[in-house]
Amino acid sequence: MSSPVEQIKDKLNIVDVISAYVKLEKAGVNFKGRCPFHNEKTGSFFVSPSRQTYHCFGCNKGGDMFSFIEDIDGVEFKDALKILADRAGVKLETKFKDNSVKDETDVLFKVLAEAVSFYINQLSKNKLALDYLYNRGLTKETISDFSLGFAPNDWRQLHEHLNSVGYDIKIQKLAGLVIETVGKNGRPVIYDRFRSRIMFPIFNQHGKPVGFSGRIFGNETEVQKDVAKYINSPQTPLYDKSSVLYAYHTAKEFIRKNGTAVLVEGQMDVLLLHQIGIKNAIAVSGTALTDGHLVILKRLADHVIMAFDADEAGIKAMRRALEIAFEADMPVKVVPLPTGLDPADLAKDAPDQLIDLMNKPVDVVVYFLNVLAKKYTDKKELSKIVSEEIYPLLARINRLTDKAHYVKNIADTTNLSEDIIWQDLNKFIYDGSQANQDYKRINKNEPSVISRQDKILAHLVGLLWLSCLDDNLADHDVYKKLLTFIDANFLNEAVEKIVSHKEKILLEVELIYSEVKNRENNIKGLAHDFSQEYLRNELLLATRSLKEAEMSQDFTMMDKYLKKCQDVSQLLNQLNF
Repeated sequence: MSSPVEQIKDKLNIVDVISAYVKLEKAGVNFKGRCPFHNEKTGSFFVSPSRQTYHCFGCNKGGDMFSFIEDIDGVEFKDALKILADRAGVKLETKFKDNSVKDETDVLFKVLAEAVSFYINQLSKNKLALDYLYNRGLTKETISDFSLGFAPNDWRQLHEHLNSVGYDIKIQKLAGLVIETVGKNGRPVIYDRFRSRIMFPIFNQHGKPVGFSGRIFGNETEVQKDVAKYINSPQTPLYDKSSVLYAYHTAKEFIRKNGTAVLVEGQMDVLLLHQIGIKNAIAVSGTALTDGHLVILKRLADHVIMAFDADEAGIKAMRRALEIAFEADMPVKVVPLPTGLDPADLAKDAPDQLIDLMNKPVDVVVYFLNVLAKKYTDKKELSKIVSEEIYPLLARINRLTDKAHYVKNIADTTNLSEDIIWQDLNKFIYDGSQANQDYKRINKNEPSVISRQDKILAHLVGLLWLSCLDDNLADHDVYKKLLTFIDANFLNEAVEKIVSHKEKILLEVELIYSEVKNRENNIKGLAHDFSQEYLRNELLLATRSLKEAEMSQDFTMMDKYLKKCQDVSQLLNQLNF
């Protein structure tokens, strides 16, 4: 019987697996996209369905569907195996399972799932909380689809429930569900983190719960007035606020299909947008937009549409988000909402108007220029504010043509000359985003530029592999003829180095020579070019050694290298494949 790995590979196609994370386009017999492992403008990430492998020619990451899941999700092989087995419908043998409570990650997922069920059950009993959600415009289906719940106004009800089903205090604390402190008597006191709140579970990209966001709800006499409107789960082994997006697990397929992500501020915005058909909407939870969020979005989206509240706080939040987006070189547009309204309001009361606005997003810089121009009617004051608010944004843009476009917009709005704007703009220096720094770190350890000789040999060997001679290169007539012109030890060592990069070379050769009809002619041509490069280098070395021997009057060495030059020259003249 085949192994679980083989069964999974038989049932899943690597293109489908990777497409859930990266937007791929057809490129000959392969697929191409922007690499999810480093920041890049032009896609250098290729997936080969015929060999079920992937490779990035920018950062040299590559492998099969299992290594992809390991790297993209930051999990070990056994977890990647579970993820893909579930997707393929392959049942793992006991030795591949880990149902033991010793597996902390599994237990954390389980205790959070139990908490989700507990909160859902509590909401079903709370008519006031349900009525509030219905009045906000949510349907029963949406409430169910996103597993909304309610945390009762009780200090320990969840804690006691989790105790009763076998989860110890350590796991409850680690999951961020309860808080432990010291009472007045010096004894430990345990209480629920979330109380009297409508609960919005936060799921990872695989649909597993990792945390919660809770909105305060209850009678003013029962709920303290000074508590935060929203509180979120703390940072946990499962929940990293900087790399988790609310509703991404349901939105990712629509983001990939549309090439666009709609970023909003809150959970209610997301839910109501999904409800009216804008299913590529997502939000951050408990933090501002980060590089980590943009890395996730860039895997599937070509650009982001921001639909933030049209108030001062919303505009400030949008500007902070734009700085991060510009740093990551992510194109952004803005939905200009009516003043005082948020996406949730429009989705509930005027869905057609919101959909129309979503279909006509505006350029971000133009949007901010319009906002500032309405607020500051004096041109001199406007120019000063623009330099403070917009120039730092433009400094984060890499493309000069984009900057030139925005400079013209600023000139038209402020009545300043473009030359003066350029002079002021050039005073702002920005060193680049963290994502770009990560990319530089990835690549600084890469080997120097490969020589033409090595490149030719790599392509030659790759074509021989594609000719179904993987383990029999030495049996090929062209390879045998190579040994007429090239030292056998040199050739064997060079080929050994290539073998360790087999998948990368196969993909590269497939991309370059996929349209070639006569592969044998290419093999002979590459063999000729490689032999020529090799012999020319040998002749150059022999000539240099001959000159050194002449200078030192070493006649023995002079004879040796003179003969070497003659022999190599003769081989060059005889070169033919």
